[in-house]
Amino acid sequence: MTRIGKHIAALTTYLLMALLLTVPLWRDLDRAVPEANEGDHAFFEYVLARAAALVTGDAGDPFVTDRLNVPLGVNLMANTSVLGLGVPLAPVTLLAGPAATIALLVLLGLALTAYGWFWVFLRRLAVSPAAAWVGGAFCGFAPGIYTHAQGHPNWTAQFLLPFIVHLLFGASPSPRRSLLLGLLMAWQVFINEESLFFTGLGCAVFGLLFLALRRQEVDRRRFLTNLGIALAVAAPLVAYPLWVQFTGPGSYRGVPEFTTGYGNDVAAFVSFATHSLAGPVSPFGHLSPNATEQNASFGIPLVVAFVVLAVLLRDRAAALAAACTAVLFAVLSIGRDVIVNGYGDVTRPGPWEPFAHLPLFDSVVPTRLSLIAIPCVGLLLALAVDRSRASTALVAFALLPIVPMPLATKQISAVPAYIAERGYREHLADGGSMLVAPRVWTDTTGMRWAARTGLDFPLALGYFLGPDPTADGRAMFGPARRPTHALIVSVSATGFVPPLTPADRVAFIADVAYWETSVLVLPNDQPHRAAVESLLTDLTGRAPVRTGGVSVWDF
Repeated sequence: MTRIGKHIAALTTYLLMALLLTVPLWRDLDRAVPEANEGDHAFFEYVLARAAALVTGDAGDPFVTDRLNVPLGVNLMANTSVLGLGVPLAPVTLLAGPAATIALLVLLGLALTAYGWFWVFLRRLAVSPAAAWVGGAFCGFAPGIYTHAQGHPNWTAQFLLPFIVHLLFGASPSPRRSLLLGLLMAWQVFINEESLFFTGLGCAVFGLLFLALRRQEVDRRRFLTNLGIALAVAAPLVAYPLWVQFTGPGSYRGVPEFTTGYGNDVAAFVSFATHSLAGPVSPFGHLSPNATEQNASFGIPLVVAFVVLAVLLRDRAAALAAACTAVLFAVLSIGRDVIVNGYGDVTRPGPWEPFAHLPLFDSVVPTRLSLIAIPCVGLLLALAVDRSRASTALVAFALLPIVPMPLATKQISAVPAYIAERGYREHLADGGSMLVAPRVWTDTTGMRWAARTGLDFPLALGYFLGPDPTADGRAMFGPARRPTHALIVSVSATGFVPPLTPADRVAFIADVAYWETSVLVLPNDQPHRAAVESLLTDLTGRAPVRTGGVSVWDF
């Protein structure tokens, strides 16, 4: 097979693997969503629709919107707006809709990430194509990456990172390479800043370890010059967007307090992800913070193989540095609390505690630090397959149980005719926002509807990260708390309609005015719909108009 043929074969097989895993999404783009994470899927539909609107000139400021969370708006630069993905794929969104774009992003993200690492391993490790293929496949489809296919396309799209690493540690840095490195770093900022930050952390540790092991092989001056030029190229491209993110309207500090406790249970490292071949028989059950964050589920066989391979390959400086880097970030990913198999008293401080309040580090969700270990492990796997048949057999033994299974999905309700046929336009003719009766505090129903209509209407409420007015600007999910919002969510959850007080009615009038609401919409599939309709009828003082799959109160 020719050199180009080997690359085509690798990319084709990765694409086929990704297609098989995402078939459940492709079967019904309008209604199929990840079973474990409907909310984030809707959020990304919204930001992808907005990226398409930017391309057509219909969205205004690319980094801040006033058409979500009316009247305050949302700082989208601080909310993973994935402009680096949404803008290039705007034609897909405009032609086929944002749900199709998400499915395509997940497919391409998995496959291209795998191919990127295949390319790097083949070029830099001098291993066989088969060995590079195994290492790349692990980096693109590892449980910690594939878990994010359930609603986090920004985390599956890591295809730039291998090339950033390659250019950073290139054997012959040049101004052209430095320029390209800076451009890729800037592009990655608009895909996923956190993964770029993690790449920087991983490269810093790996680089220092490699320097200690092979000091004579490292030209520190050329390395620093290469990095300096790259940063000089990237800085002017991202300076204003980052300024908006950290100081602009809707900016916030850190991450929500509860997510800082999202660390990896120590037993999670030897558990199997629920979406892997061995997931149903995992002896440890579900140990991750949630189903989308199974970042450390490597499984017992792979952990054992990692230890064995680290010893066998210790004569290779790159392997030893990678193994130590993987262990360090795996330990740090345990987080601020040490928990073992979900049992026993929480031990604090955990290994992440000293870093938890540092600038930038305070925005890290600790469990994700274990993702830094994935390319390190992939490097060991590639070297092992290239070494001998015995080590190849060990790799096969380790990887078989964590082979990913097709994405688990569920069906959501179709967009009601009132929305699909733009029936709301007569109610919004004089401006104002649409208030969709919320099911939960961070309800995404209205955001999905807006995305499917090309952001045709402004929305009150929503699902996003914004500043908590009661916590000195610390990040919180969703809009600021208001009485009517809480009341509707409570009735949607319980079906119990409490006796309304004069204060409830005054709060309703004030909240509707605050949200600049022109139309209130109750979907037919609302949980405890009859109870919620009764509540809203009482609050508004009139019965709704039932039309196109919803109940409507026009203000």
